[in-house]
Amino acid sequence: MPLNFLLSGQDRGWILRDSQPPVLVTDSVFRPLHEQVLPSVPVVQNVIVTDEDDPEPVAGLSTHSWQGLVDDAPSTPLEVIVDDRDIVQCLYTSGTTSRPKGVLVSHTSLVTSLLSNAPVTRQSRGPNSPVMLVVLPMFHVTALNTVTMPVLMMGGTAVPGTDGLRPRRQPRPHRAPPGDAHDDAADDAPRLRRRAAAAAA
Repeated sequence: MPLNFLLSGQDRGWILRDSQPPVLVTDSVFRPLHEQVLPSVPVVQNVIVTDEDDPEPVAGLSTHSWQGLVDDAPSTPLEVIVDDRDIVQCLYTSGTTSRPKGVLVSHTSLVTSLLSNAPVTRQSRGPNSPVMLVVLPMFHVTALNTVTMPVLMMGGTAVPGTDGLRPRRQPRPHRAPPGDAHDDAADDAPRLRRRAAAAAA
């Protein structure tokens, strides 16, 4: 279950108390956010830090390195029986009108969604596997189920965006043409359609 780090500390704490995850997986950059919230969430007993080899305890909890857990994992394959109606995903709404609400998704619903979204985003299996730059946050349903997971399902590569990614040029501000804007815009329509078609080609 991804956690929206842009929410207030009160909402993040509420989500964790509502969903009751025993383990929190995080990057070290979010340590201050978790230090603020985790003392009010007793159900979380362990924290896994993905980008530190020997992490300091987070909020006084048992804290582990992701890579250390991977290195210590048994070599035998993990076998789990999964029913198609079992819950595979829980995403929380942003809580615009009240508290955030958890939306539970089954394996069947998720796979159906991914198979529907793959052709919409022009993803397909084949010799030229797709590569997709994902610039949306992974706690959002669009980033997960419309962009990232359909690409992975088709054998492609999803590249998560970072704060270092910046547009190469700033968009020019739109200004209304002089004179009667409606008449000028109508006269300009054929030229704008040609430019749009050329950009899409």
